Amino acid sequence: SCVDGACLYELQDVEGCCEPEPLTEDFEGTVGGWSFSGGSGGCTWQLASGQAKSGSTSLYYGNVSIGSFNCGESSGSAQSQTFDLQEGVAYNLKASIYMDTEGSPTYDKLFLYIVSGGSNTVVWTKPYVTTSQWFDININMNAWAGETVAFKWTFDSVDSLVNSGQGAFVDDMKLTSTCEAVPCSAPADCNDGIGGTTDQCNSGLCEYSF
Repeated sequence: SCVDGACLYELQDVEGCCEPEPLTEDFEGTVGGWSFSGGSGGCTWQLASGQAKSGSTSLYYGNVSIGSFNCGESSGSAQSQTFDLQEGVAYNLKASIYMDTEGSPTYDKLFLYIVSGGSNTVVWTKPYVTTSQWFDININMNAWAGETVAFKWTFDSVDSLVNSGQGAFVDDMKLTSTCEAVPCSAPADCNDGIGGTTDQCNSGLCEYSF
């Protein structure tokens, strides 16, 4: 369009076109499109200002009123809206995480699932966390190109002990695409690091299947 004598261009959401940033979520203001389930004793997923990688709020599992996840044994999930991913192109999900919990991956667990076609695939689990600070994760999502997906965070305290920390925070989720196929010269070039996927190099391009 022409605005004040200058051409103005906008990306259009047209079926079959590749969107380079299908998801940019900083959890400021509202949580439109997200749904929450589970939780107990006042602990649940919600927006909170206890910690934030950017802005002032983030997605938080715990009890805001007491500033911890000391709610007994509890667990809950936060699931995003769905996204239609273009077939045959590369995708990457980045997110920032802050955990004020027990460091062991055996307790106070945090999982990230990709929900697609009735399946829930774990693509990340909490590692051994030694300090309470923000860290980033990157998930290769090439295998889900051409699928409709949602993202689900699940926290599980496992027990009611040593739960006096703030809890788990997620911020700055971004799903991006190159809008191009993934080139390869050998099968190793296509390794997405996701268990349960088959990665192949075919005619110079990576192909993925479950």
